Amino acid sequence: MKYVKQFIYMLIIISCSSLNAAIIEEIIVTATKREESLLEVPVAVSVISGVTLDNGSINNLQELTLRMPSVMMSEAQAATNIFIRGVGSGQNYGFEQSVGMFIDGAYFSRSRAYRNPFFDVERVEVLKGPQTVLFGKNVVSGAFNVSSRKPTEEWENSVTAYYDPEYDGVEFSGVVSGPVSDDVGIRVAARYSDVDGYLENSLPGAPDPYAREQYQIRGTVQWDITPEFTATLKTEISEYDIKGGYATQPGFLSPAHLALTQANDPNAEASFDYNVSVPSPVGSDPLFDGLFNNTNTQNMTLTLDWDVGNHQITSVSSYVAFDFEALTNNDHTNLQVVAGPQRQDSQTMSQEIRLASTTDQFLEYIAGFYYSDDKYKTRLQASVDLSQSVLAGAFGTDRLGRNQ
Repeated sequence: MKYVKQFIYMLIIISCSSLNAAIIEEIIVTATKREESLLEVPVAVSVISGVTLDNGSINNLQELTLRMPSVMMSEAQAATNIFIRGVGSGQNYGFEQSVGMFIDGAYFSRSRAYRNPFFDVERVEVLKGPQTVLFGKNVVSGAFNVSSRKPTEEWENSVTAYYDPEYDGVEFSGVVSGPVSDDVGIRVAARYSDVDGYLENSLPGAPDPYAREQYQIRGTVQWDITPEFTATLKTEISEYDIKGGYATQPGFLSPAHLALTQANDPNAEASFDYNVSVPSPVGSDPLFDGLFNNTNTQNMTLTLDWDVGNHQITSVSSYVAFDFEALTNNDHTNLQVVAGPQRQDSQTMSQEIRLASTTDQFLEYIAGFYYSDDKYKTRLQASVDLSQSVLAGAFGTDRLGRNQ
């Protein structure tokens, strides 16, 4: 019995030692624009590794925020709402976000560009509180600092397939990474998914809303020009489509209004459940010809890192662009009374140069230069069909519109 107790005691010691080794594992972050231990960074930072994202099937910001205290994100028809500690910009088209998004050092200023899924990511750092010194004067709420995975020293590849029987969803992804020479490595990652919406559309011939189809392709080349000088070029394109658009179900309709909707669809109702009756059988009306919500993004980032003595010089050149088109049903019924076409186009070119000291000396410092050229256009339209109202013909036409 004595030896059994000693053996159990030794197992407890070994287990505690293993646990301590796991606990004290160092986490490296770039929350201060250079690699530092999380314990040394004077910023409130939450970190999720790429392995955790993969194991938890966390593919986008909305899923990530479920694991992030004080971080809230919701995907709306007009924009993506994101708040940290209750502070955010909302859906105003003219505002850049109070929560900044930085992917591999490049700044994504508009929330529409946030909808890309997290894919083949090394880590996601969430910086809470104002980050105006190192990340820009607009970043008053916090920042997402995302790092993609880089080419590996050995060849590796992976393929993943996923099927969701409840929503008939499929997803395929693949990664190939490795060296093509002694000093050049490449990494190619791609992802495709297609999933049906969670609402049923009872209007005959009309698609179900919220069906999502998206793809993302990323290529990265890393060239170790010298042991002290490295160049990394990343190019990425993606498309994010909401087939059938977004739908909002009315909670109450007057008896006369409900009767009009049921004339088009006997199953139309005004109650909060998973059934809607919204228009757009394709070809039924030029202004309601298939509701949709599509976003295409392109970005390219060239990063140069040069170690010079006790300093590191970093250059980040980036191009970030997206175009967005949508056709929405603004009366939220099948009557096709109010249509809302809208479009956004954004192009941003930026150049950042930084000089950073090492972090093991008495005086630590970072100096830098940043230039950005941003072009942004938005167009909002509304078209009202008066033919089904008491105002039919009152203005000499059954169509009224607004172009903003």
